[in-house]
Amino acid sequence: MVKSYKAKCIFLLIFAPCLYSSISGYFKVNSFYLNYSNEFSSIQLLRFRLKIEKSWNSFSFKLHSETNALNGSEKFYSLFTGSLLEELNPFYLYKGNQLKVYHFFDKLSLSYKTEKFIFGMGRERIPWGKAKLFSVLDMFNPYNPFSLEKEEKQGVNSLRIQYYFTGFSWVESVYVRRNGRNYYGSAVFFSSGHTDINFCIFSITGEMIYGAAFEGSKGRFVFRGELAVKKEKKSLMSDLSIGADYQLSSKIYLIGEYFSSDGSELYPKGKVFVIIGDYQISALSRIQFGYFNTSPGNGNFLFLRFSYDISKNLDTHIGFLYSKAGSSAWQFPKIAYAGISFFY
Repeated sequence: MVKSYKAKCIFLLIFAPCLYSSISGYFKVNSFYLNYSNEFSSIQLLRFRLKIEKSWNSFSFKLHSETNALNGSEKFYSLFTGSLLEELNPFYLYKGNQLKVYHFFDKLSLSYKTEKFIFGMGRERIPWGKAKLFSVLDMFNPYNPFSLEKEEKQGVNSLRIQYYFTGFSWVESVYVRRNGRNYYGSAVFFSSGHTDINFCIFSITGEMIYGAAFEGSKGRFVFRGELAVKKEKKSLMSDLSIGADYQLSSKIYLIGEYFSSDGSELYPKGKVFVIIGDYQISALSRIQFGYFNTSPGNGNFLFLRFSYDISKNLDTHIGFLYSKAGSSAWQFPKIAYAGISFFY
């Protein structure tokens, strides 16, 4: 089994890229210093990403892979990957007490397209939600919105069928295998004016969950919202996310989001208010900041990141995450980090 996996990795990561005219990805090196409950720790992360996408005739192929070398505790692993380690089903190239080197595929899928149908299979993302951070319809591939230096949301093993009425309206059904469980879902998508709308139904470990989402624009504003409802015993439980983007100027972009959950597999019970800003200082430098307030417990989180482009492909950055959680169910460490990224 191990030899078979290694053989596949060697082919996909070395020989397959030679068949394509364009390859993209990046190298990232980051050093994190964490303080959680007055305990300090240092974690170093080296990340290599490879992205290949190819279409020919009616077929499309996607391969997004990642190899990480993580030196330090795995306690806060989801802060660096956006998900728990076991959900990514990694293959360990080396596994020591502190240093771990592992590989996994974010996406590895093949799809076939006709005039009306698209059939897809493999590891792929199912993007039914509209929220930027706290997506209540991210049932199949949940994501940690507090993740640091993680630009992609991972995919999930699935079978997917889409039928298009027009270019802006379609229905789709999926079968997902996640954490050893079978998930099912169907959704319908359509547009009305400048607003995109979709309705979804999920079967998650025997529970039926119903959801809806919208995204629309007006001037410099983009509005979005999501709602998921399920029946538990004699009551209805719901998760809600409402947000908006605003292009304040050519250099300043703002995002606001409000999230409320009755408690689920993905999120603790509570509310979160988020505001995020992106300020383009110059053609080579920018500042990103974010403020999170969570309740109950009045947890406060402040994020700040400064980046400077040494060249078109080389980026340096420093960041901070300060948390004052109190009795909040949302508990995260205080973090300071620095790193460098090379994009190709």
